[in-house]
Amino acid sequence: MSFREKTAWISLVSLLLVFGIYFTAVGLAMAGHLQYSQTFSWFLQLVLAFVVLQIVLRLIVAKRAPLDAKVPADERETLIGLKADRVAGYLLAIGVFVAIFTLHLGAGRGELAHAVLLAFAISQLAKHVAVIVLHRRDA
Repeated sequence: MSFREKTAWISLVSLLLVFGIYFTAVGLAMAGHLQYSQTFSWFLQLVLAFVVLQIVLRLIVAKRAPLDAKVPADERETLIGLKADRVAGYLLAIGVFVAIFTLHLGAGRGELAHAVLLAFAISQLAKHVAVIVLHRRDA
């Protein structure tokens, strides 16, 4: 498994963990089990946790295979990244349009912000899944 595939796995698991916790908190707030104003502090704490988790796990992976971490991306890895970015871009565009449509269903600014953030989360998850699948398929 290449260094870039390992970092894609790290990002995928980290994003699933962070956004899973965050959107669970948002769901609980919308259901009235948690104060809605607390979701922003949850978001800030989870972003900090995400950054720390990414740094620590990537340092561990780089320490275990220092030569692999220093190798620049070759043509195949660059193409994989571009294909994954294309998937993420399409999903983000669709998600933002769906989020804007929620305004017509009576959603407020807060719900719109959460819908756009959900679209971003889905696009990033899809990007890392695409990187992993393309690395596996071409391996």
